[in-house]
Amino acid sequence: MDRLLKFTALALICLLFAGCSASLVRQGEMAIEQDNLDQAATHFQQALDENPDDVRALTGLGRVHYTREEYARAEDYLASAHRIDPADPTAAFYLGLAREQQEEYAGAEGAYEAFLATDPDDDAAKAVRGRLLYLRNQALRKQSLQAIRLEQTLVTDTLGRPIVAVLPFTLASDSSDSLASLAKGVAAAVTYDLFQVKSLRIVERMRLNDVLAELALVESGSVDLASAPRLGRIVGADHLVNSSMEFIDNQNVSVQTGIVEPSQALFQLALTTQEEYLRVWKLQKDITFAIIDSLGVELTPAERNAIEKIPTESFPAFFAFSKGIEQLDQGNVERANEYFAEAAQIDPGFQQATEMEEETGLLLSGSVPAGQFESMMAGFVTPPPTFDLGPTRDFFNAGGERAADPRDDDDPAVETGRTSVGGTIP
Repeated sequence: MDRLLKFTALALICLLFAGCSASLVRQGEMAIEQDNLDQAATHFQQALDENPDDVRALTGLGRVHYTREEYARAEDYLASAHRIDPADPTAAFYLGLAREQQEEYAGAEGAYEAFLATDPDDDAAKAVRGRLLYLRNQALRKQSLQAIRLEQTLVTDTLGRPIVAVLPFTLASDSSDSLASLAKGVAAAVTYDLFQVKSLRIVERMRLNDVLAELALVESGSVDLASAPRLGRIVGADHLVNSSMEFIDNQNVSVQTGIVEPSQALFQLALTTQEEYLRVWKLQKDITFAIIDSLGVELTPAERNAIEKIPTESFPAFFAFSKGIEQLDQGNVERANEYFAEAAQIDPGFQQATEMEEETGLLLSGSVPAGQFESMMAGFVTPPPTFDLGPTRDFFNAGGERAADPRDDDDPAVETGRTSVGGTIP
């Protein structure tokens, strides 16, 4: 009898403490919803005083500091919550937000990847994948700007695989807009093919474009032997692919492609050719293989087969794809997405167009201000409801078969309670 009473008392004390902590957390979350950050912080801190490892209290305090734009403090609380429970989606999501606000892009990516690992709703997963693409682009831009600021201290990697950068094509001053668009698509397709060569490292288009813009080389459209060493040092390239394109007549286009060696300020002609512009896919393949041959690269059979694959023989599809690349380079993601969708619709087998349509679609959902992204995700990361544990009766009868009741001893002074769950599900 005495043992039963002691055990009952101990269990009730545990329930009361748990209920109190959970109640404090819920009050804190309600205070956040009412924009009462001071009150929210007080409730969360009281909950942590009772249980320092309360994930929701740690997450709540992290959210309070995030809303106050105290991102470093927010990160501390959210990182603690994430360490205790890596599967908590709210902690992972807000940890990503806090880190990206501090431009800790790699850490933010890790937090968002952890959020995706919690198997969220499809719409939430799509939004976060888009955010990851956006952050990776931001990280590339940051790296580019840092490289320009620190260019005098940069050391070229001479031990790894050769690094190649495919520059935008140079066009004649009187070139039509259609040729400018077509040149964008050809350069992008060449870059795509070169990524198939495992013995080479390719500078990403976005990083290259950012550096060219900062160096004011985009409008001029050319990199000469004087500017090549600096550009090569900043983007870390051993070889710069420099091409020019112009219309010969209404049906044919000519291309000249060369390899610039920045370290030696040397130019090596790789290809001079012409082709019907309607067969631009053949022209693109000729350029790609000329670059590979000039670099002295031995392709594996698998690499050669991958590069020889024609992405599309439809000129309208390739031209729409090229317009998409042009719009993307100008930062117009929505318009780029429309062109890629058009290219994929014209030729459903055009894999590059399909991939770019998907990528730009994700970017559209992820490339928004942090506040807007937080609002978009609110319905997916709101903590689940907390239940308050009120006064109890018949504790041991809460579930399952009836347990021993001390009242069976006919002692009217002894009263038990029932376990009950109270509260409102928001």
